[in-house]
Parts: sequence; C-alpha cells; structure tokens
Amino acid sequence: MQELFGNLWNLQWQQVVMWGIGGLLIWLAIKKEMEPSLLLPMGFGAILVNLPLSGAVTQVLSTGTEVGPLDVLFDAGIANELFPLLLFVGIGAMIDFTPLLSNPKLMIFGAAAQFGIFFTLGAAAWMGFELKDAASIAVIGAADGPTSIFVANFLESNYLGAIIVAAYSYMALVPIIQPPVIRLVTTKKERLIRMPYAEKQVSKTAKILFPIIITMVAGLFVPRSVALVGFLMFGNLIRECGVLDSLSETAQKVLANLITLLLGLTVASKMQAEYFLNRQTLMILALGLVGSGVMLTFPRQLAGLLHNELAAPSIQVLAPALLAVFSLLGLALSLSVQNCLSNAMSGIIILLTRPFEDGDFIEAGNVSGTVRDIGLIYTQLCTIDNKDIYVPNSDLSASKIVNYNREPQRRVDLTFGADYTCRPEQVKAALHNAVSLVPGILPEPAPFVRVAGYGESNIDYVVRVWCKTADYWTVYYDLMEAVGAVFDAHGVSMSYPQMNVHVLDTPESAKKD
Repeated sequence: MQELFGNLWNLQWQQVVMWGIGGLLIWLAIKKEMEPSLLLPMGFGAILVNLPLSGAVTQVLSTGTEVGPLDVLFDAGIANELFPLLLFVGIGAMIDFTPLLSNPKLMIFGAAAQFGIFFTLGAAAWMGFELKDAASIAVIGAADGPTSIFVANFLESNYLGAIIVAAYSYMALVPIIQPPVIRLVTTKKERLIRMPYAEKQVSKTAKILFPIIITMVAGLFVPRSVALVGFLMFGNLIRECGVLDSLSETAQKVLANLITLLLGLTVASKMQAEYFLNRQTLMILALGLVGSGVMLTFPRQLAGLLHNELAAPSIQVLAPALLAVFSLLGLALSLSVQNCLSNAMSGIIILLTRPFEDGDFIEAGNVSGTVRDIGLIYTQLCTIDNKDIYVPNSDLSASKIVNYNREPQRRVDLTFGADYTCRPEQVKAALHNAVSLVPGILPEPAPFVRVAGYGESNIDYVVRVWCKTADYWTVYYDLMEAVGAVFDAHGVSMSYPQMNVHVLDTPESAKKD
C-alpha cells in the first residue's frame, strides 16, 4: 500500500492550483473553441507536468537523473528555435498580403500596433527588470510567440519559460483580452461603425516578388533576423507561387497544427508550479496582458481618429499581415540597433530614477568622476585629473553606482600606526588634538578615535570624523598633515617594519665540525 499510494504525500497545493489552470485552458479550448490546437495541449500539459514526480519532465532521483520527454522536446524544438521557425512557414502560408500591397498606406496601422512593444518595454524596465529581460518581455506585446522565443533566446533572458508561456497564452486568449480593452478605449458609437471593404487586385508577380524582396532586405541589413523573416516569407511564397497548392495547404493545416500541438505540450514543460507560481512570472503575465491589449486596440483607436479612407475596416482584414510584417520589422530594427536602443533605454531609466545629478562625483565599475552631462546615449564624466570620459548608459545601469555627493555630509576614515612603546592614552590624546586643529571637521557626529588592532610592529588607531561633502578632500589631507605634526610634538613614534635578530652561542661540537 505504501508503494501504491506513497506518491500522494509528494503532492503540493501549488500543483493542485496548476491543475485548475490546466483545466481552465482545456475548458476554453473545448467549450469556447478558443485556439484548441494550442490551449488543449497547454492545458493538458500543465496537468501532466504538475503530477508529483512526473516522468514527463526531468527528475533527479536517488538512482540518478531521469530526463523527461518534454524537456527533450524543449531542447530540440524551442531552445534552438526550430519549432517557431517551422510554425512561421505555416503562418506565412496563411497570410494574404494582397490588401497591404494594394494600399501600402495602411502600413501605418501595423506600425501603430507595435506601440504595445515599446509601451511594455518601458513598463518592464520601470518595474526593475534588466534591459535584456524587459526587451524580451516587450515582444509579448506583439502577441507573437515565435518572435518572443527568438528574442528571449538571443538576449539570454532569465525568464525564458515565463515569456514563452505568456506569449502563447495571449496568442490563444486574444478573443478574451480584446473585447474588454476595446470597450475601455472606445465609445459605443465608435464600436457600432460599419465600413465596407473593397478589395483591389494585385498582380501575381507582385505577390511573388514581395516575400523574396522582404527576405533579401532583411538578410542584407539585419542578417540575424533573416531566419524568422525568411521562413515566414518562404511560407508566403509557397502560397503565392501557384504551383505548390497542395504543399501550401499542408503547411497551413497539417504542419501548422502539428507544430502548434508540439509547441503547446513543450510550453507546458515550463508551467511547473515551482517556476510558474512566483512574483516574476505573474508580473510578466500582467505585462504581457497590458502589451497585448495596447497592440490590439491602438490601431483601431488610430483609425477612429483619422476618419478617412485609411480607417476602412480593412484593418480587420489586414491585421495578420500587418502584425506579421511589423513585428518582424521591429525585430530587425531592434537587432540592428540593439546597442543604441540599450543605451537609450538605460538613459531614460537614469533620467527617471535620478541616481545622480550634474555635478555629483560618482563611481561606477572601473570609472569615477564628476558628472558633467547626462545624455540619452552617453553620460559625460570628468575625472579627478580633468579628463572627459563618455560612458555608455547601458554600462552605468548595469554597474553598482556609488554617489559621493547625494548626502550633505561624508565621513573621513583614516588609520594610523604607533609604536608599541607609546601608551594608547598618549596616542589617542594626540589624535584628538590633531582633530581639533582641522577647521572643516564637524562637532556632530562627534569624532571617533579608538584602537583598531595590534600589528607585528605597531598598534593601529582608527580616526573617524564627519565633514561637509564639499570639504571631504580638504579635511582628508589637512588631517593627515595635522596628525604628523602632533605626533612629533607629543613624542609619538610612527612604527615601521622591523626584525630583531638574536645571535646564539654555537656549541663546541658545532665549532669542531
């Protein structure tokens, strides 16, 4: 009986909560028919991986490590971006770029949708996430799972699992997220507007050239993005070429559904209670929700404001194409100027949080100096030997910053060594006398003079005094000079390393040898 029911004692309440989340996803997939090919495997997988000592994920047992099949799938299909790339082939085969090609002005709405990415980037950085993590989280704002995986892997984000779960959850939950957000930012009158859409003809040659040209442009200017862009455009080329209809249909249905199913199960490997039910994951889920909501509604709000031919309901028809194009363009732009963007975002964070001001003396990493100017990309420091250093803001934000001017007062700490022949009372009296001779030392807090330690050749005495921050270096050097003069006047000897050598008489036997 113990062997049969013993595993029940390994069950934790967090795992039961995850069963409930998995059941909810399954209910949405079956009852509401919301992306069943994605939510059903995710929901079932969430239950599967949260069974005590589940063999579906890697377990460390007394007999050794047993690798779970879902972890194998993750390493084989997500860690190397294989599944996202294959899925992009199917997505590309589904997208009809005809409305976009017939009216290129509508690209403005696809660009507007990317506002969700930048909004989420700023929000994540403000909440304390590192820039690489904030950038990875921000891509969730495009409701684009494959691109989220690509960026999180590329930037080596610390929250890959949570980002994957959030991105694919919101891809499937768009029908739930969209209505309340739209109601929040639009009036009932605006939601009742119905505008007819008139499709325009585009030549077959243009449809074929479009994916080829987009891939070439991405490859020439941003080669790191060419995998995602190329696989998406290849799928679209299969659709438009006209000689691979059966293959196009296979890519749209069989391939896309199979990869989506595998993705759902694999994503579930990161839905273990110990990883999922924590503050960071919940924050990422919340940020993804906000970003997706902004992405889904901003273009429609823009259309309502324009009230012209650009505001046609073709926005709805164009949504997949626009979002795909501009998500990839945003990715390409981000990769090509990532250092500049990193410095700019760090500059914004520095300007918002104000860890230092112009005129402050700071130390960050291996540089120190007085702040001359805080720019968006660089911060200018002037060193103590009057050299200007332009430090990238990303380096500053990643370093521990010591601001020596933030407080009006600073403490000067000095240590002096006196010979063992000098009595401690005599030395401390001399040090107090030296302190009284330096005008910049403040009476409160009171100066501190005590024995600090016993060395091989001397007794160490620590002196701690307070002064105005602006007077720090003046007090430092004046106190050093005053101690030397007072020690001479009080007969206190400074110690120095010494060695006593004792010569012993040699035994008579040794002399004979």
